[in-house]
Amino acid sequence: MKRLRILLADHRSEIRSALRIILEPAYHVVGEADNGQAAVAGVRTSRPDLALVDIDLPVASGVETIRELHNICPDCRLIVYGSYLEPDVMAAAFDAGVSGYVIKGSDRDLLSTIQPVIKQLWNENQESGRNADDWAASWVPGNGQVERRVQRTA
Repeated sequence: MKRLRILLADHRSEIRSALRIILEPAYHVVGEADNGQAAVAGVRTSRPDLALVDIDLPVASGVETIRELHNICPDCRLIVYGSYLEPDVMAAAFDAGVSGYVIKGSDRDLLSTIQPVIKQLWNENQESGRNADDWAASWVPGNGQVERRVQRTA
């Protein structure tokens, strides 16, 4: 079965390494980037299904990078993995095109935020006759309970 392809963009190599450990082997990490320009280049090259993007990237800011990633690869889902809780930063990220915003420090939140993105990708692609809920649940470790999750409010 095809694994979800993910690009990791964070300025700290230890964060990228930790994310890789959390996500593999269930997902396929197709690239890493340590700044906004590298993230854009990585998405152009690898065409991932999902990119986890730090909101505080050097060279090009996270919001600028998200906007550019959304423009060059509209089918790639974007999730911010950041440390900012300010509503204006979160709103700017959603306005730029992210599908979710996860506060750094919670592996469980990260996985539970990825699950609906997987479901949406599955529904769009319809690659097999398997139920989308069953397929997504098989890719996400744990029971899917959310301890702390940030979502955009209308």
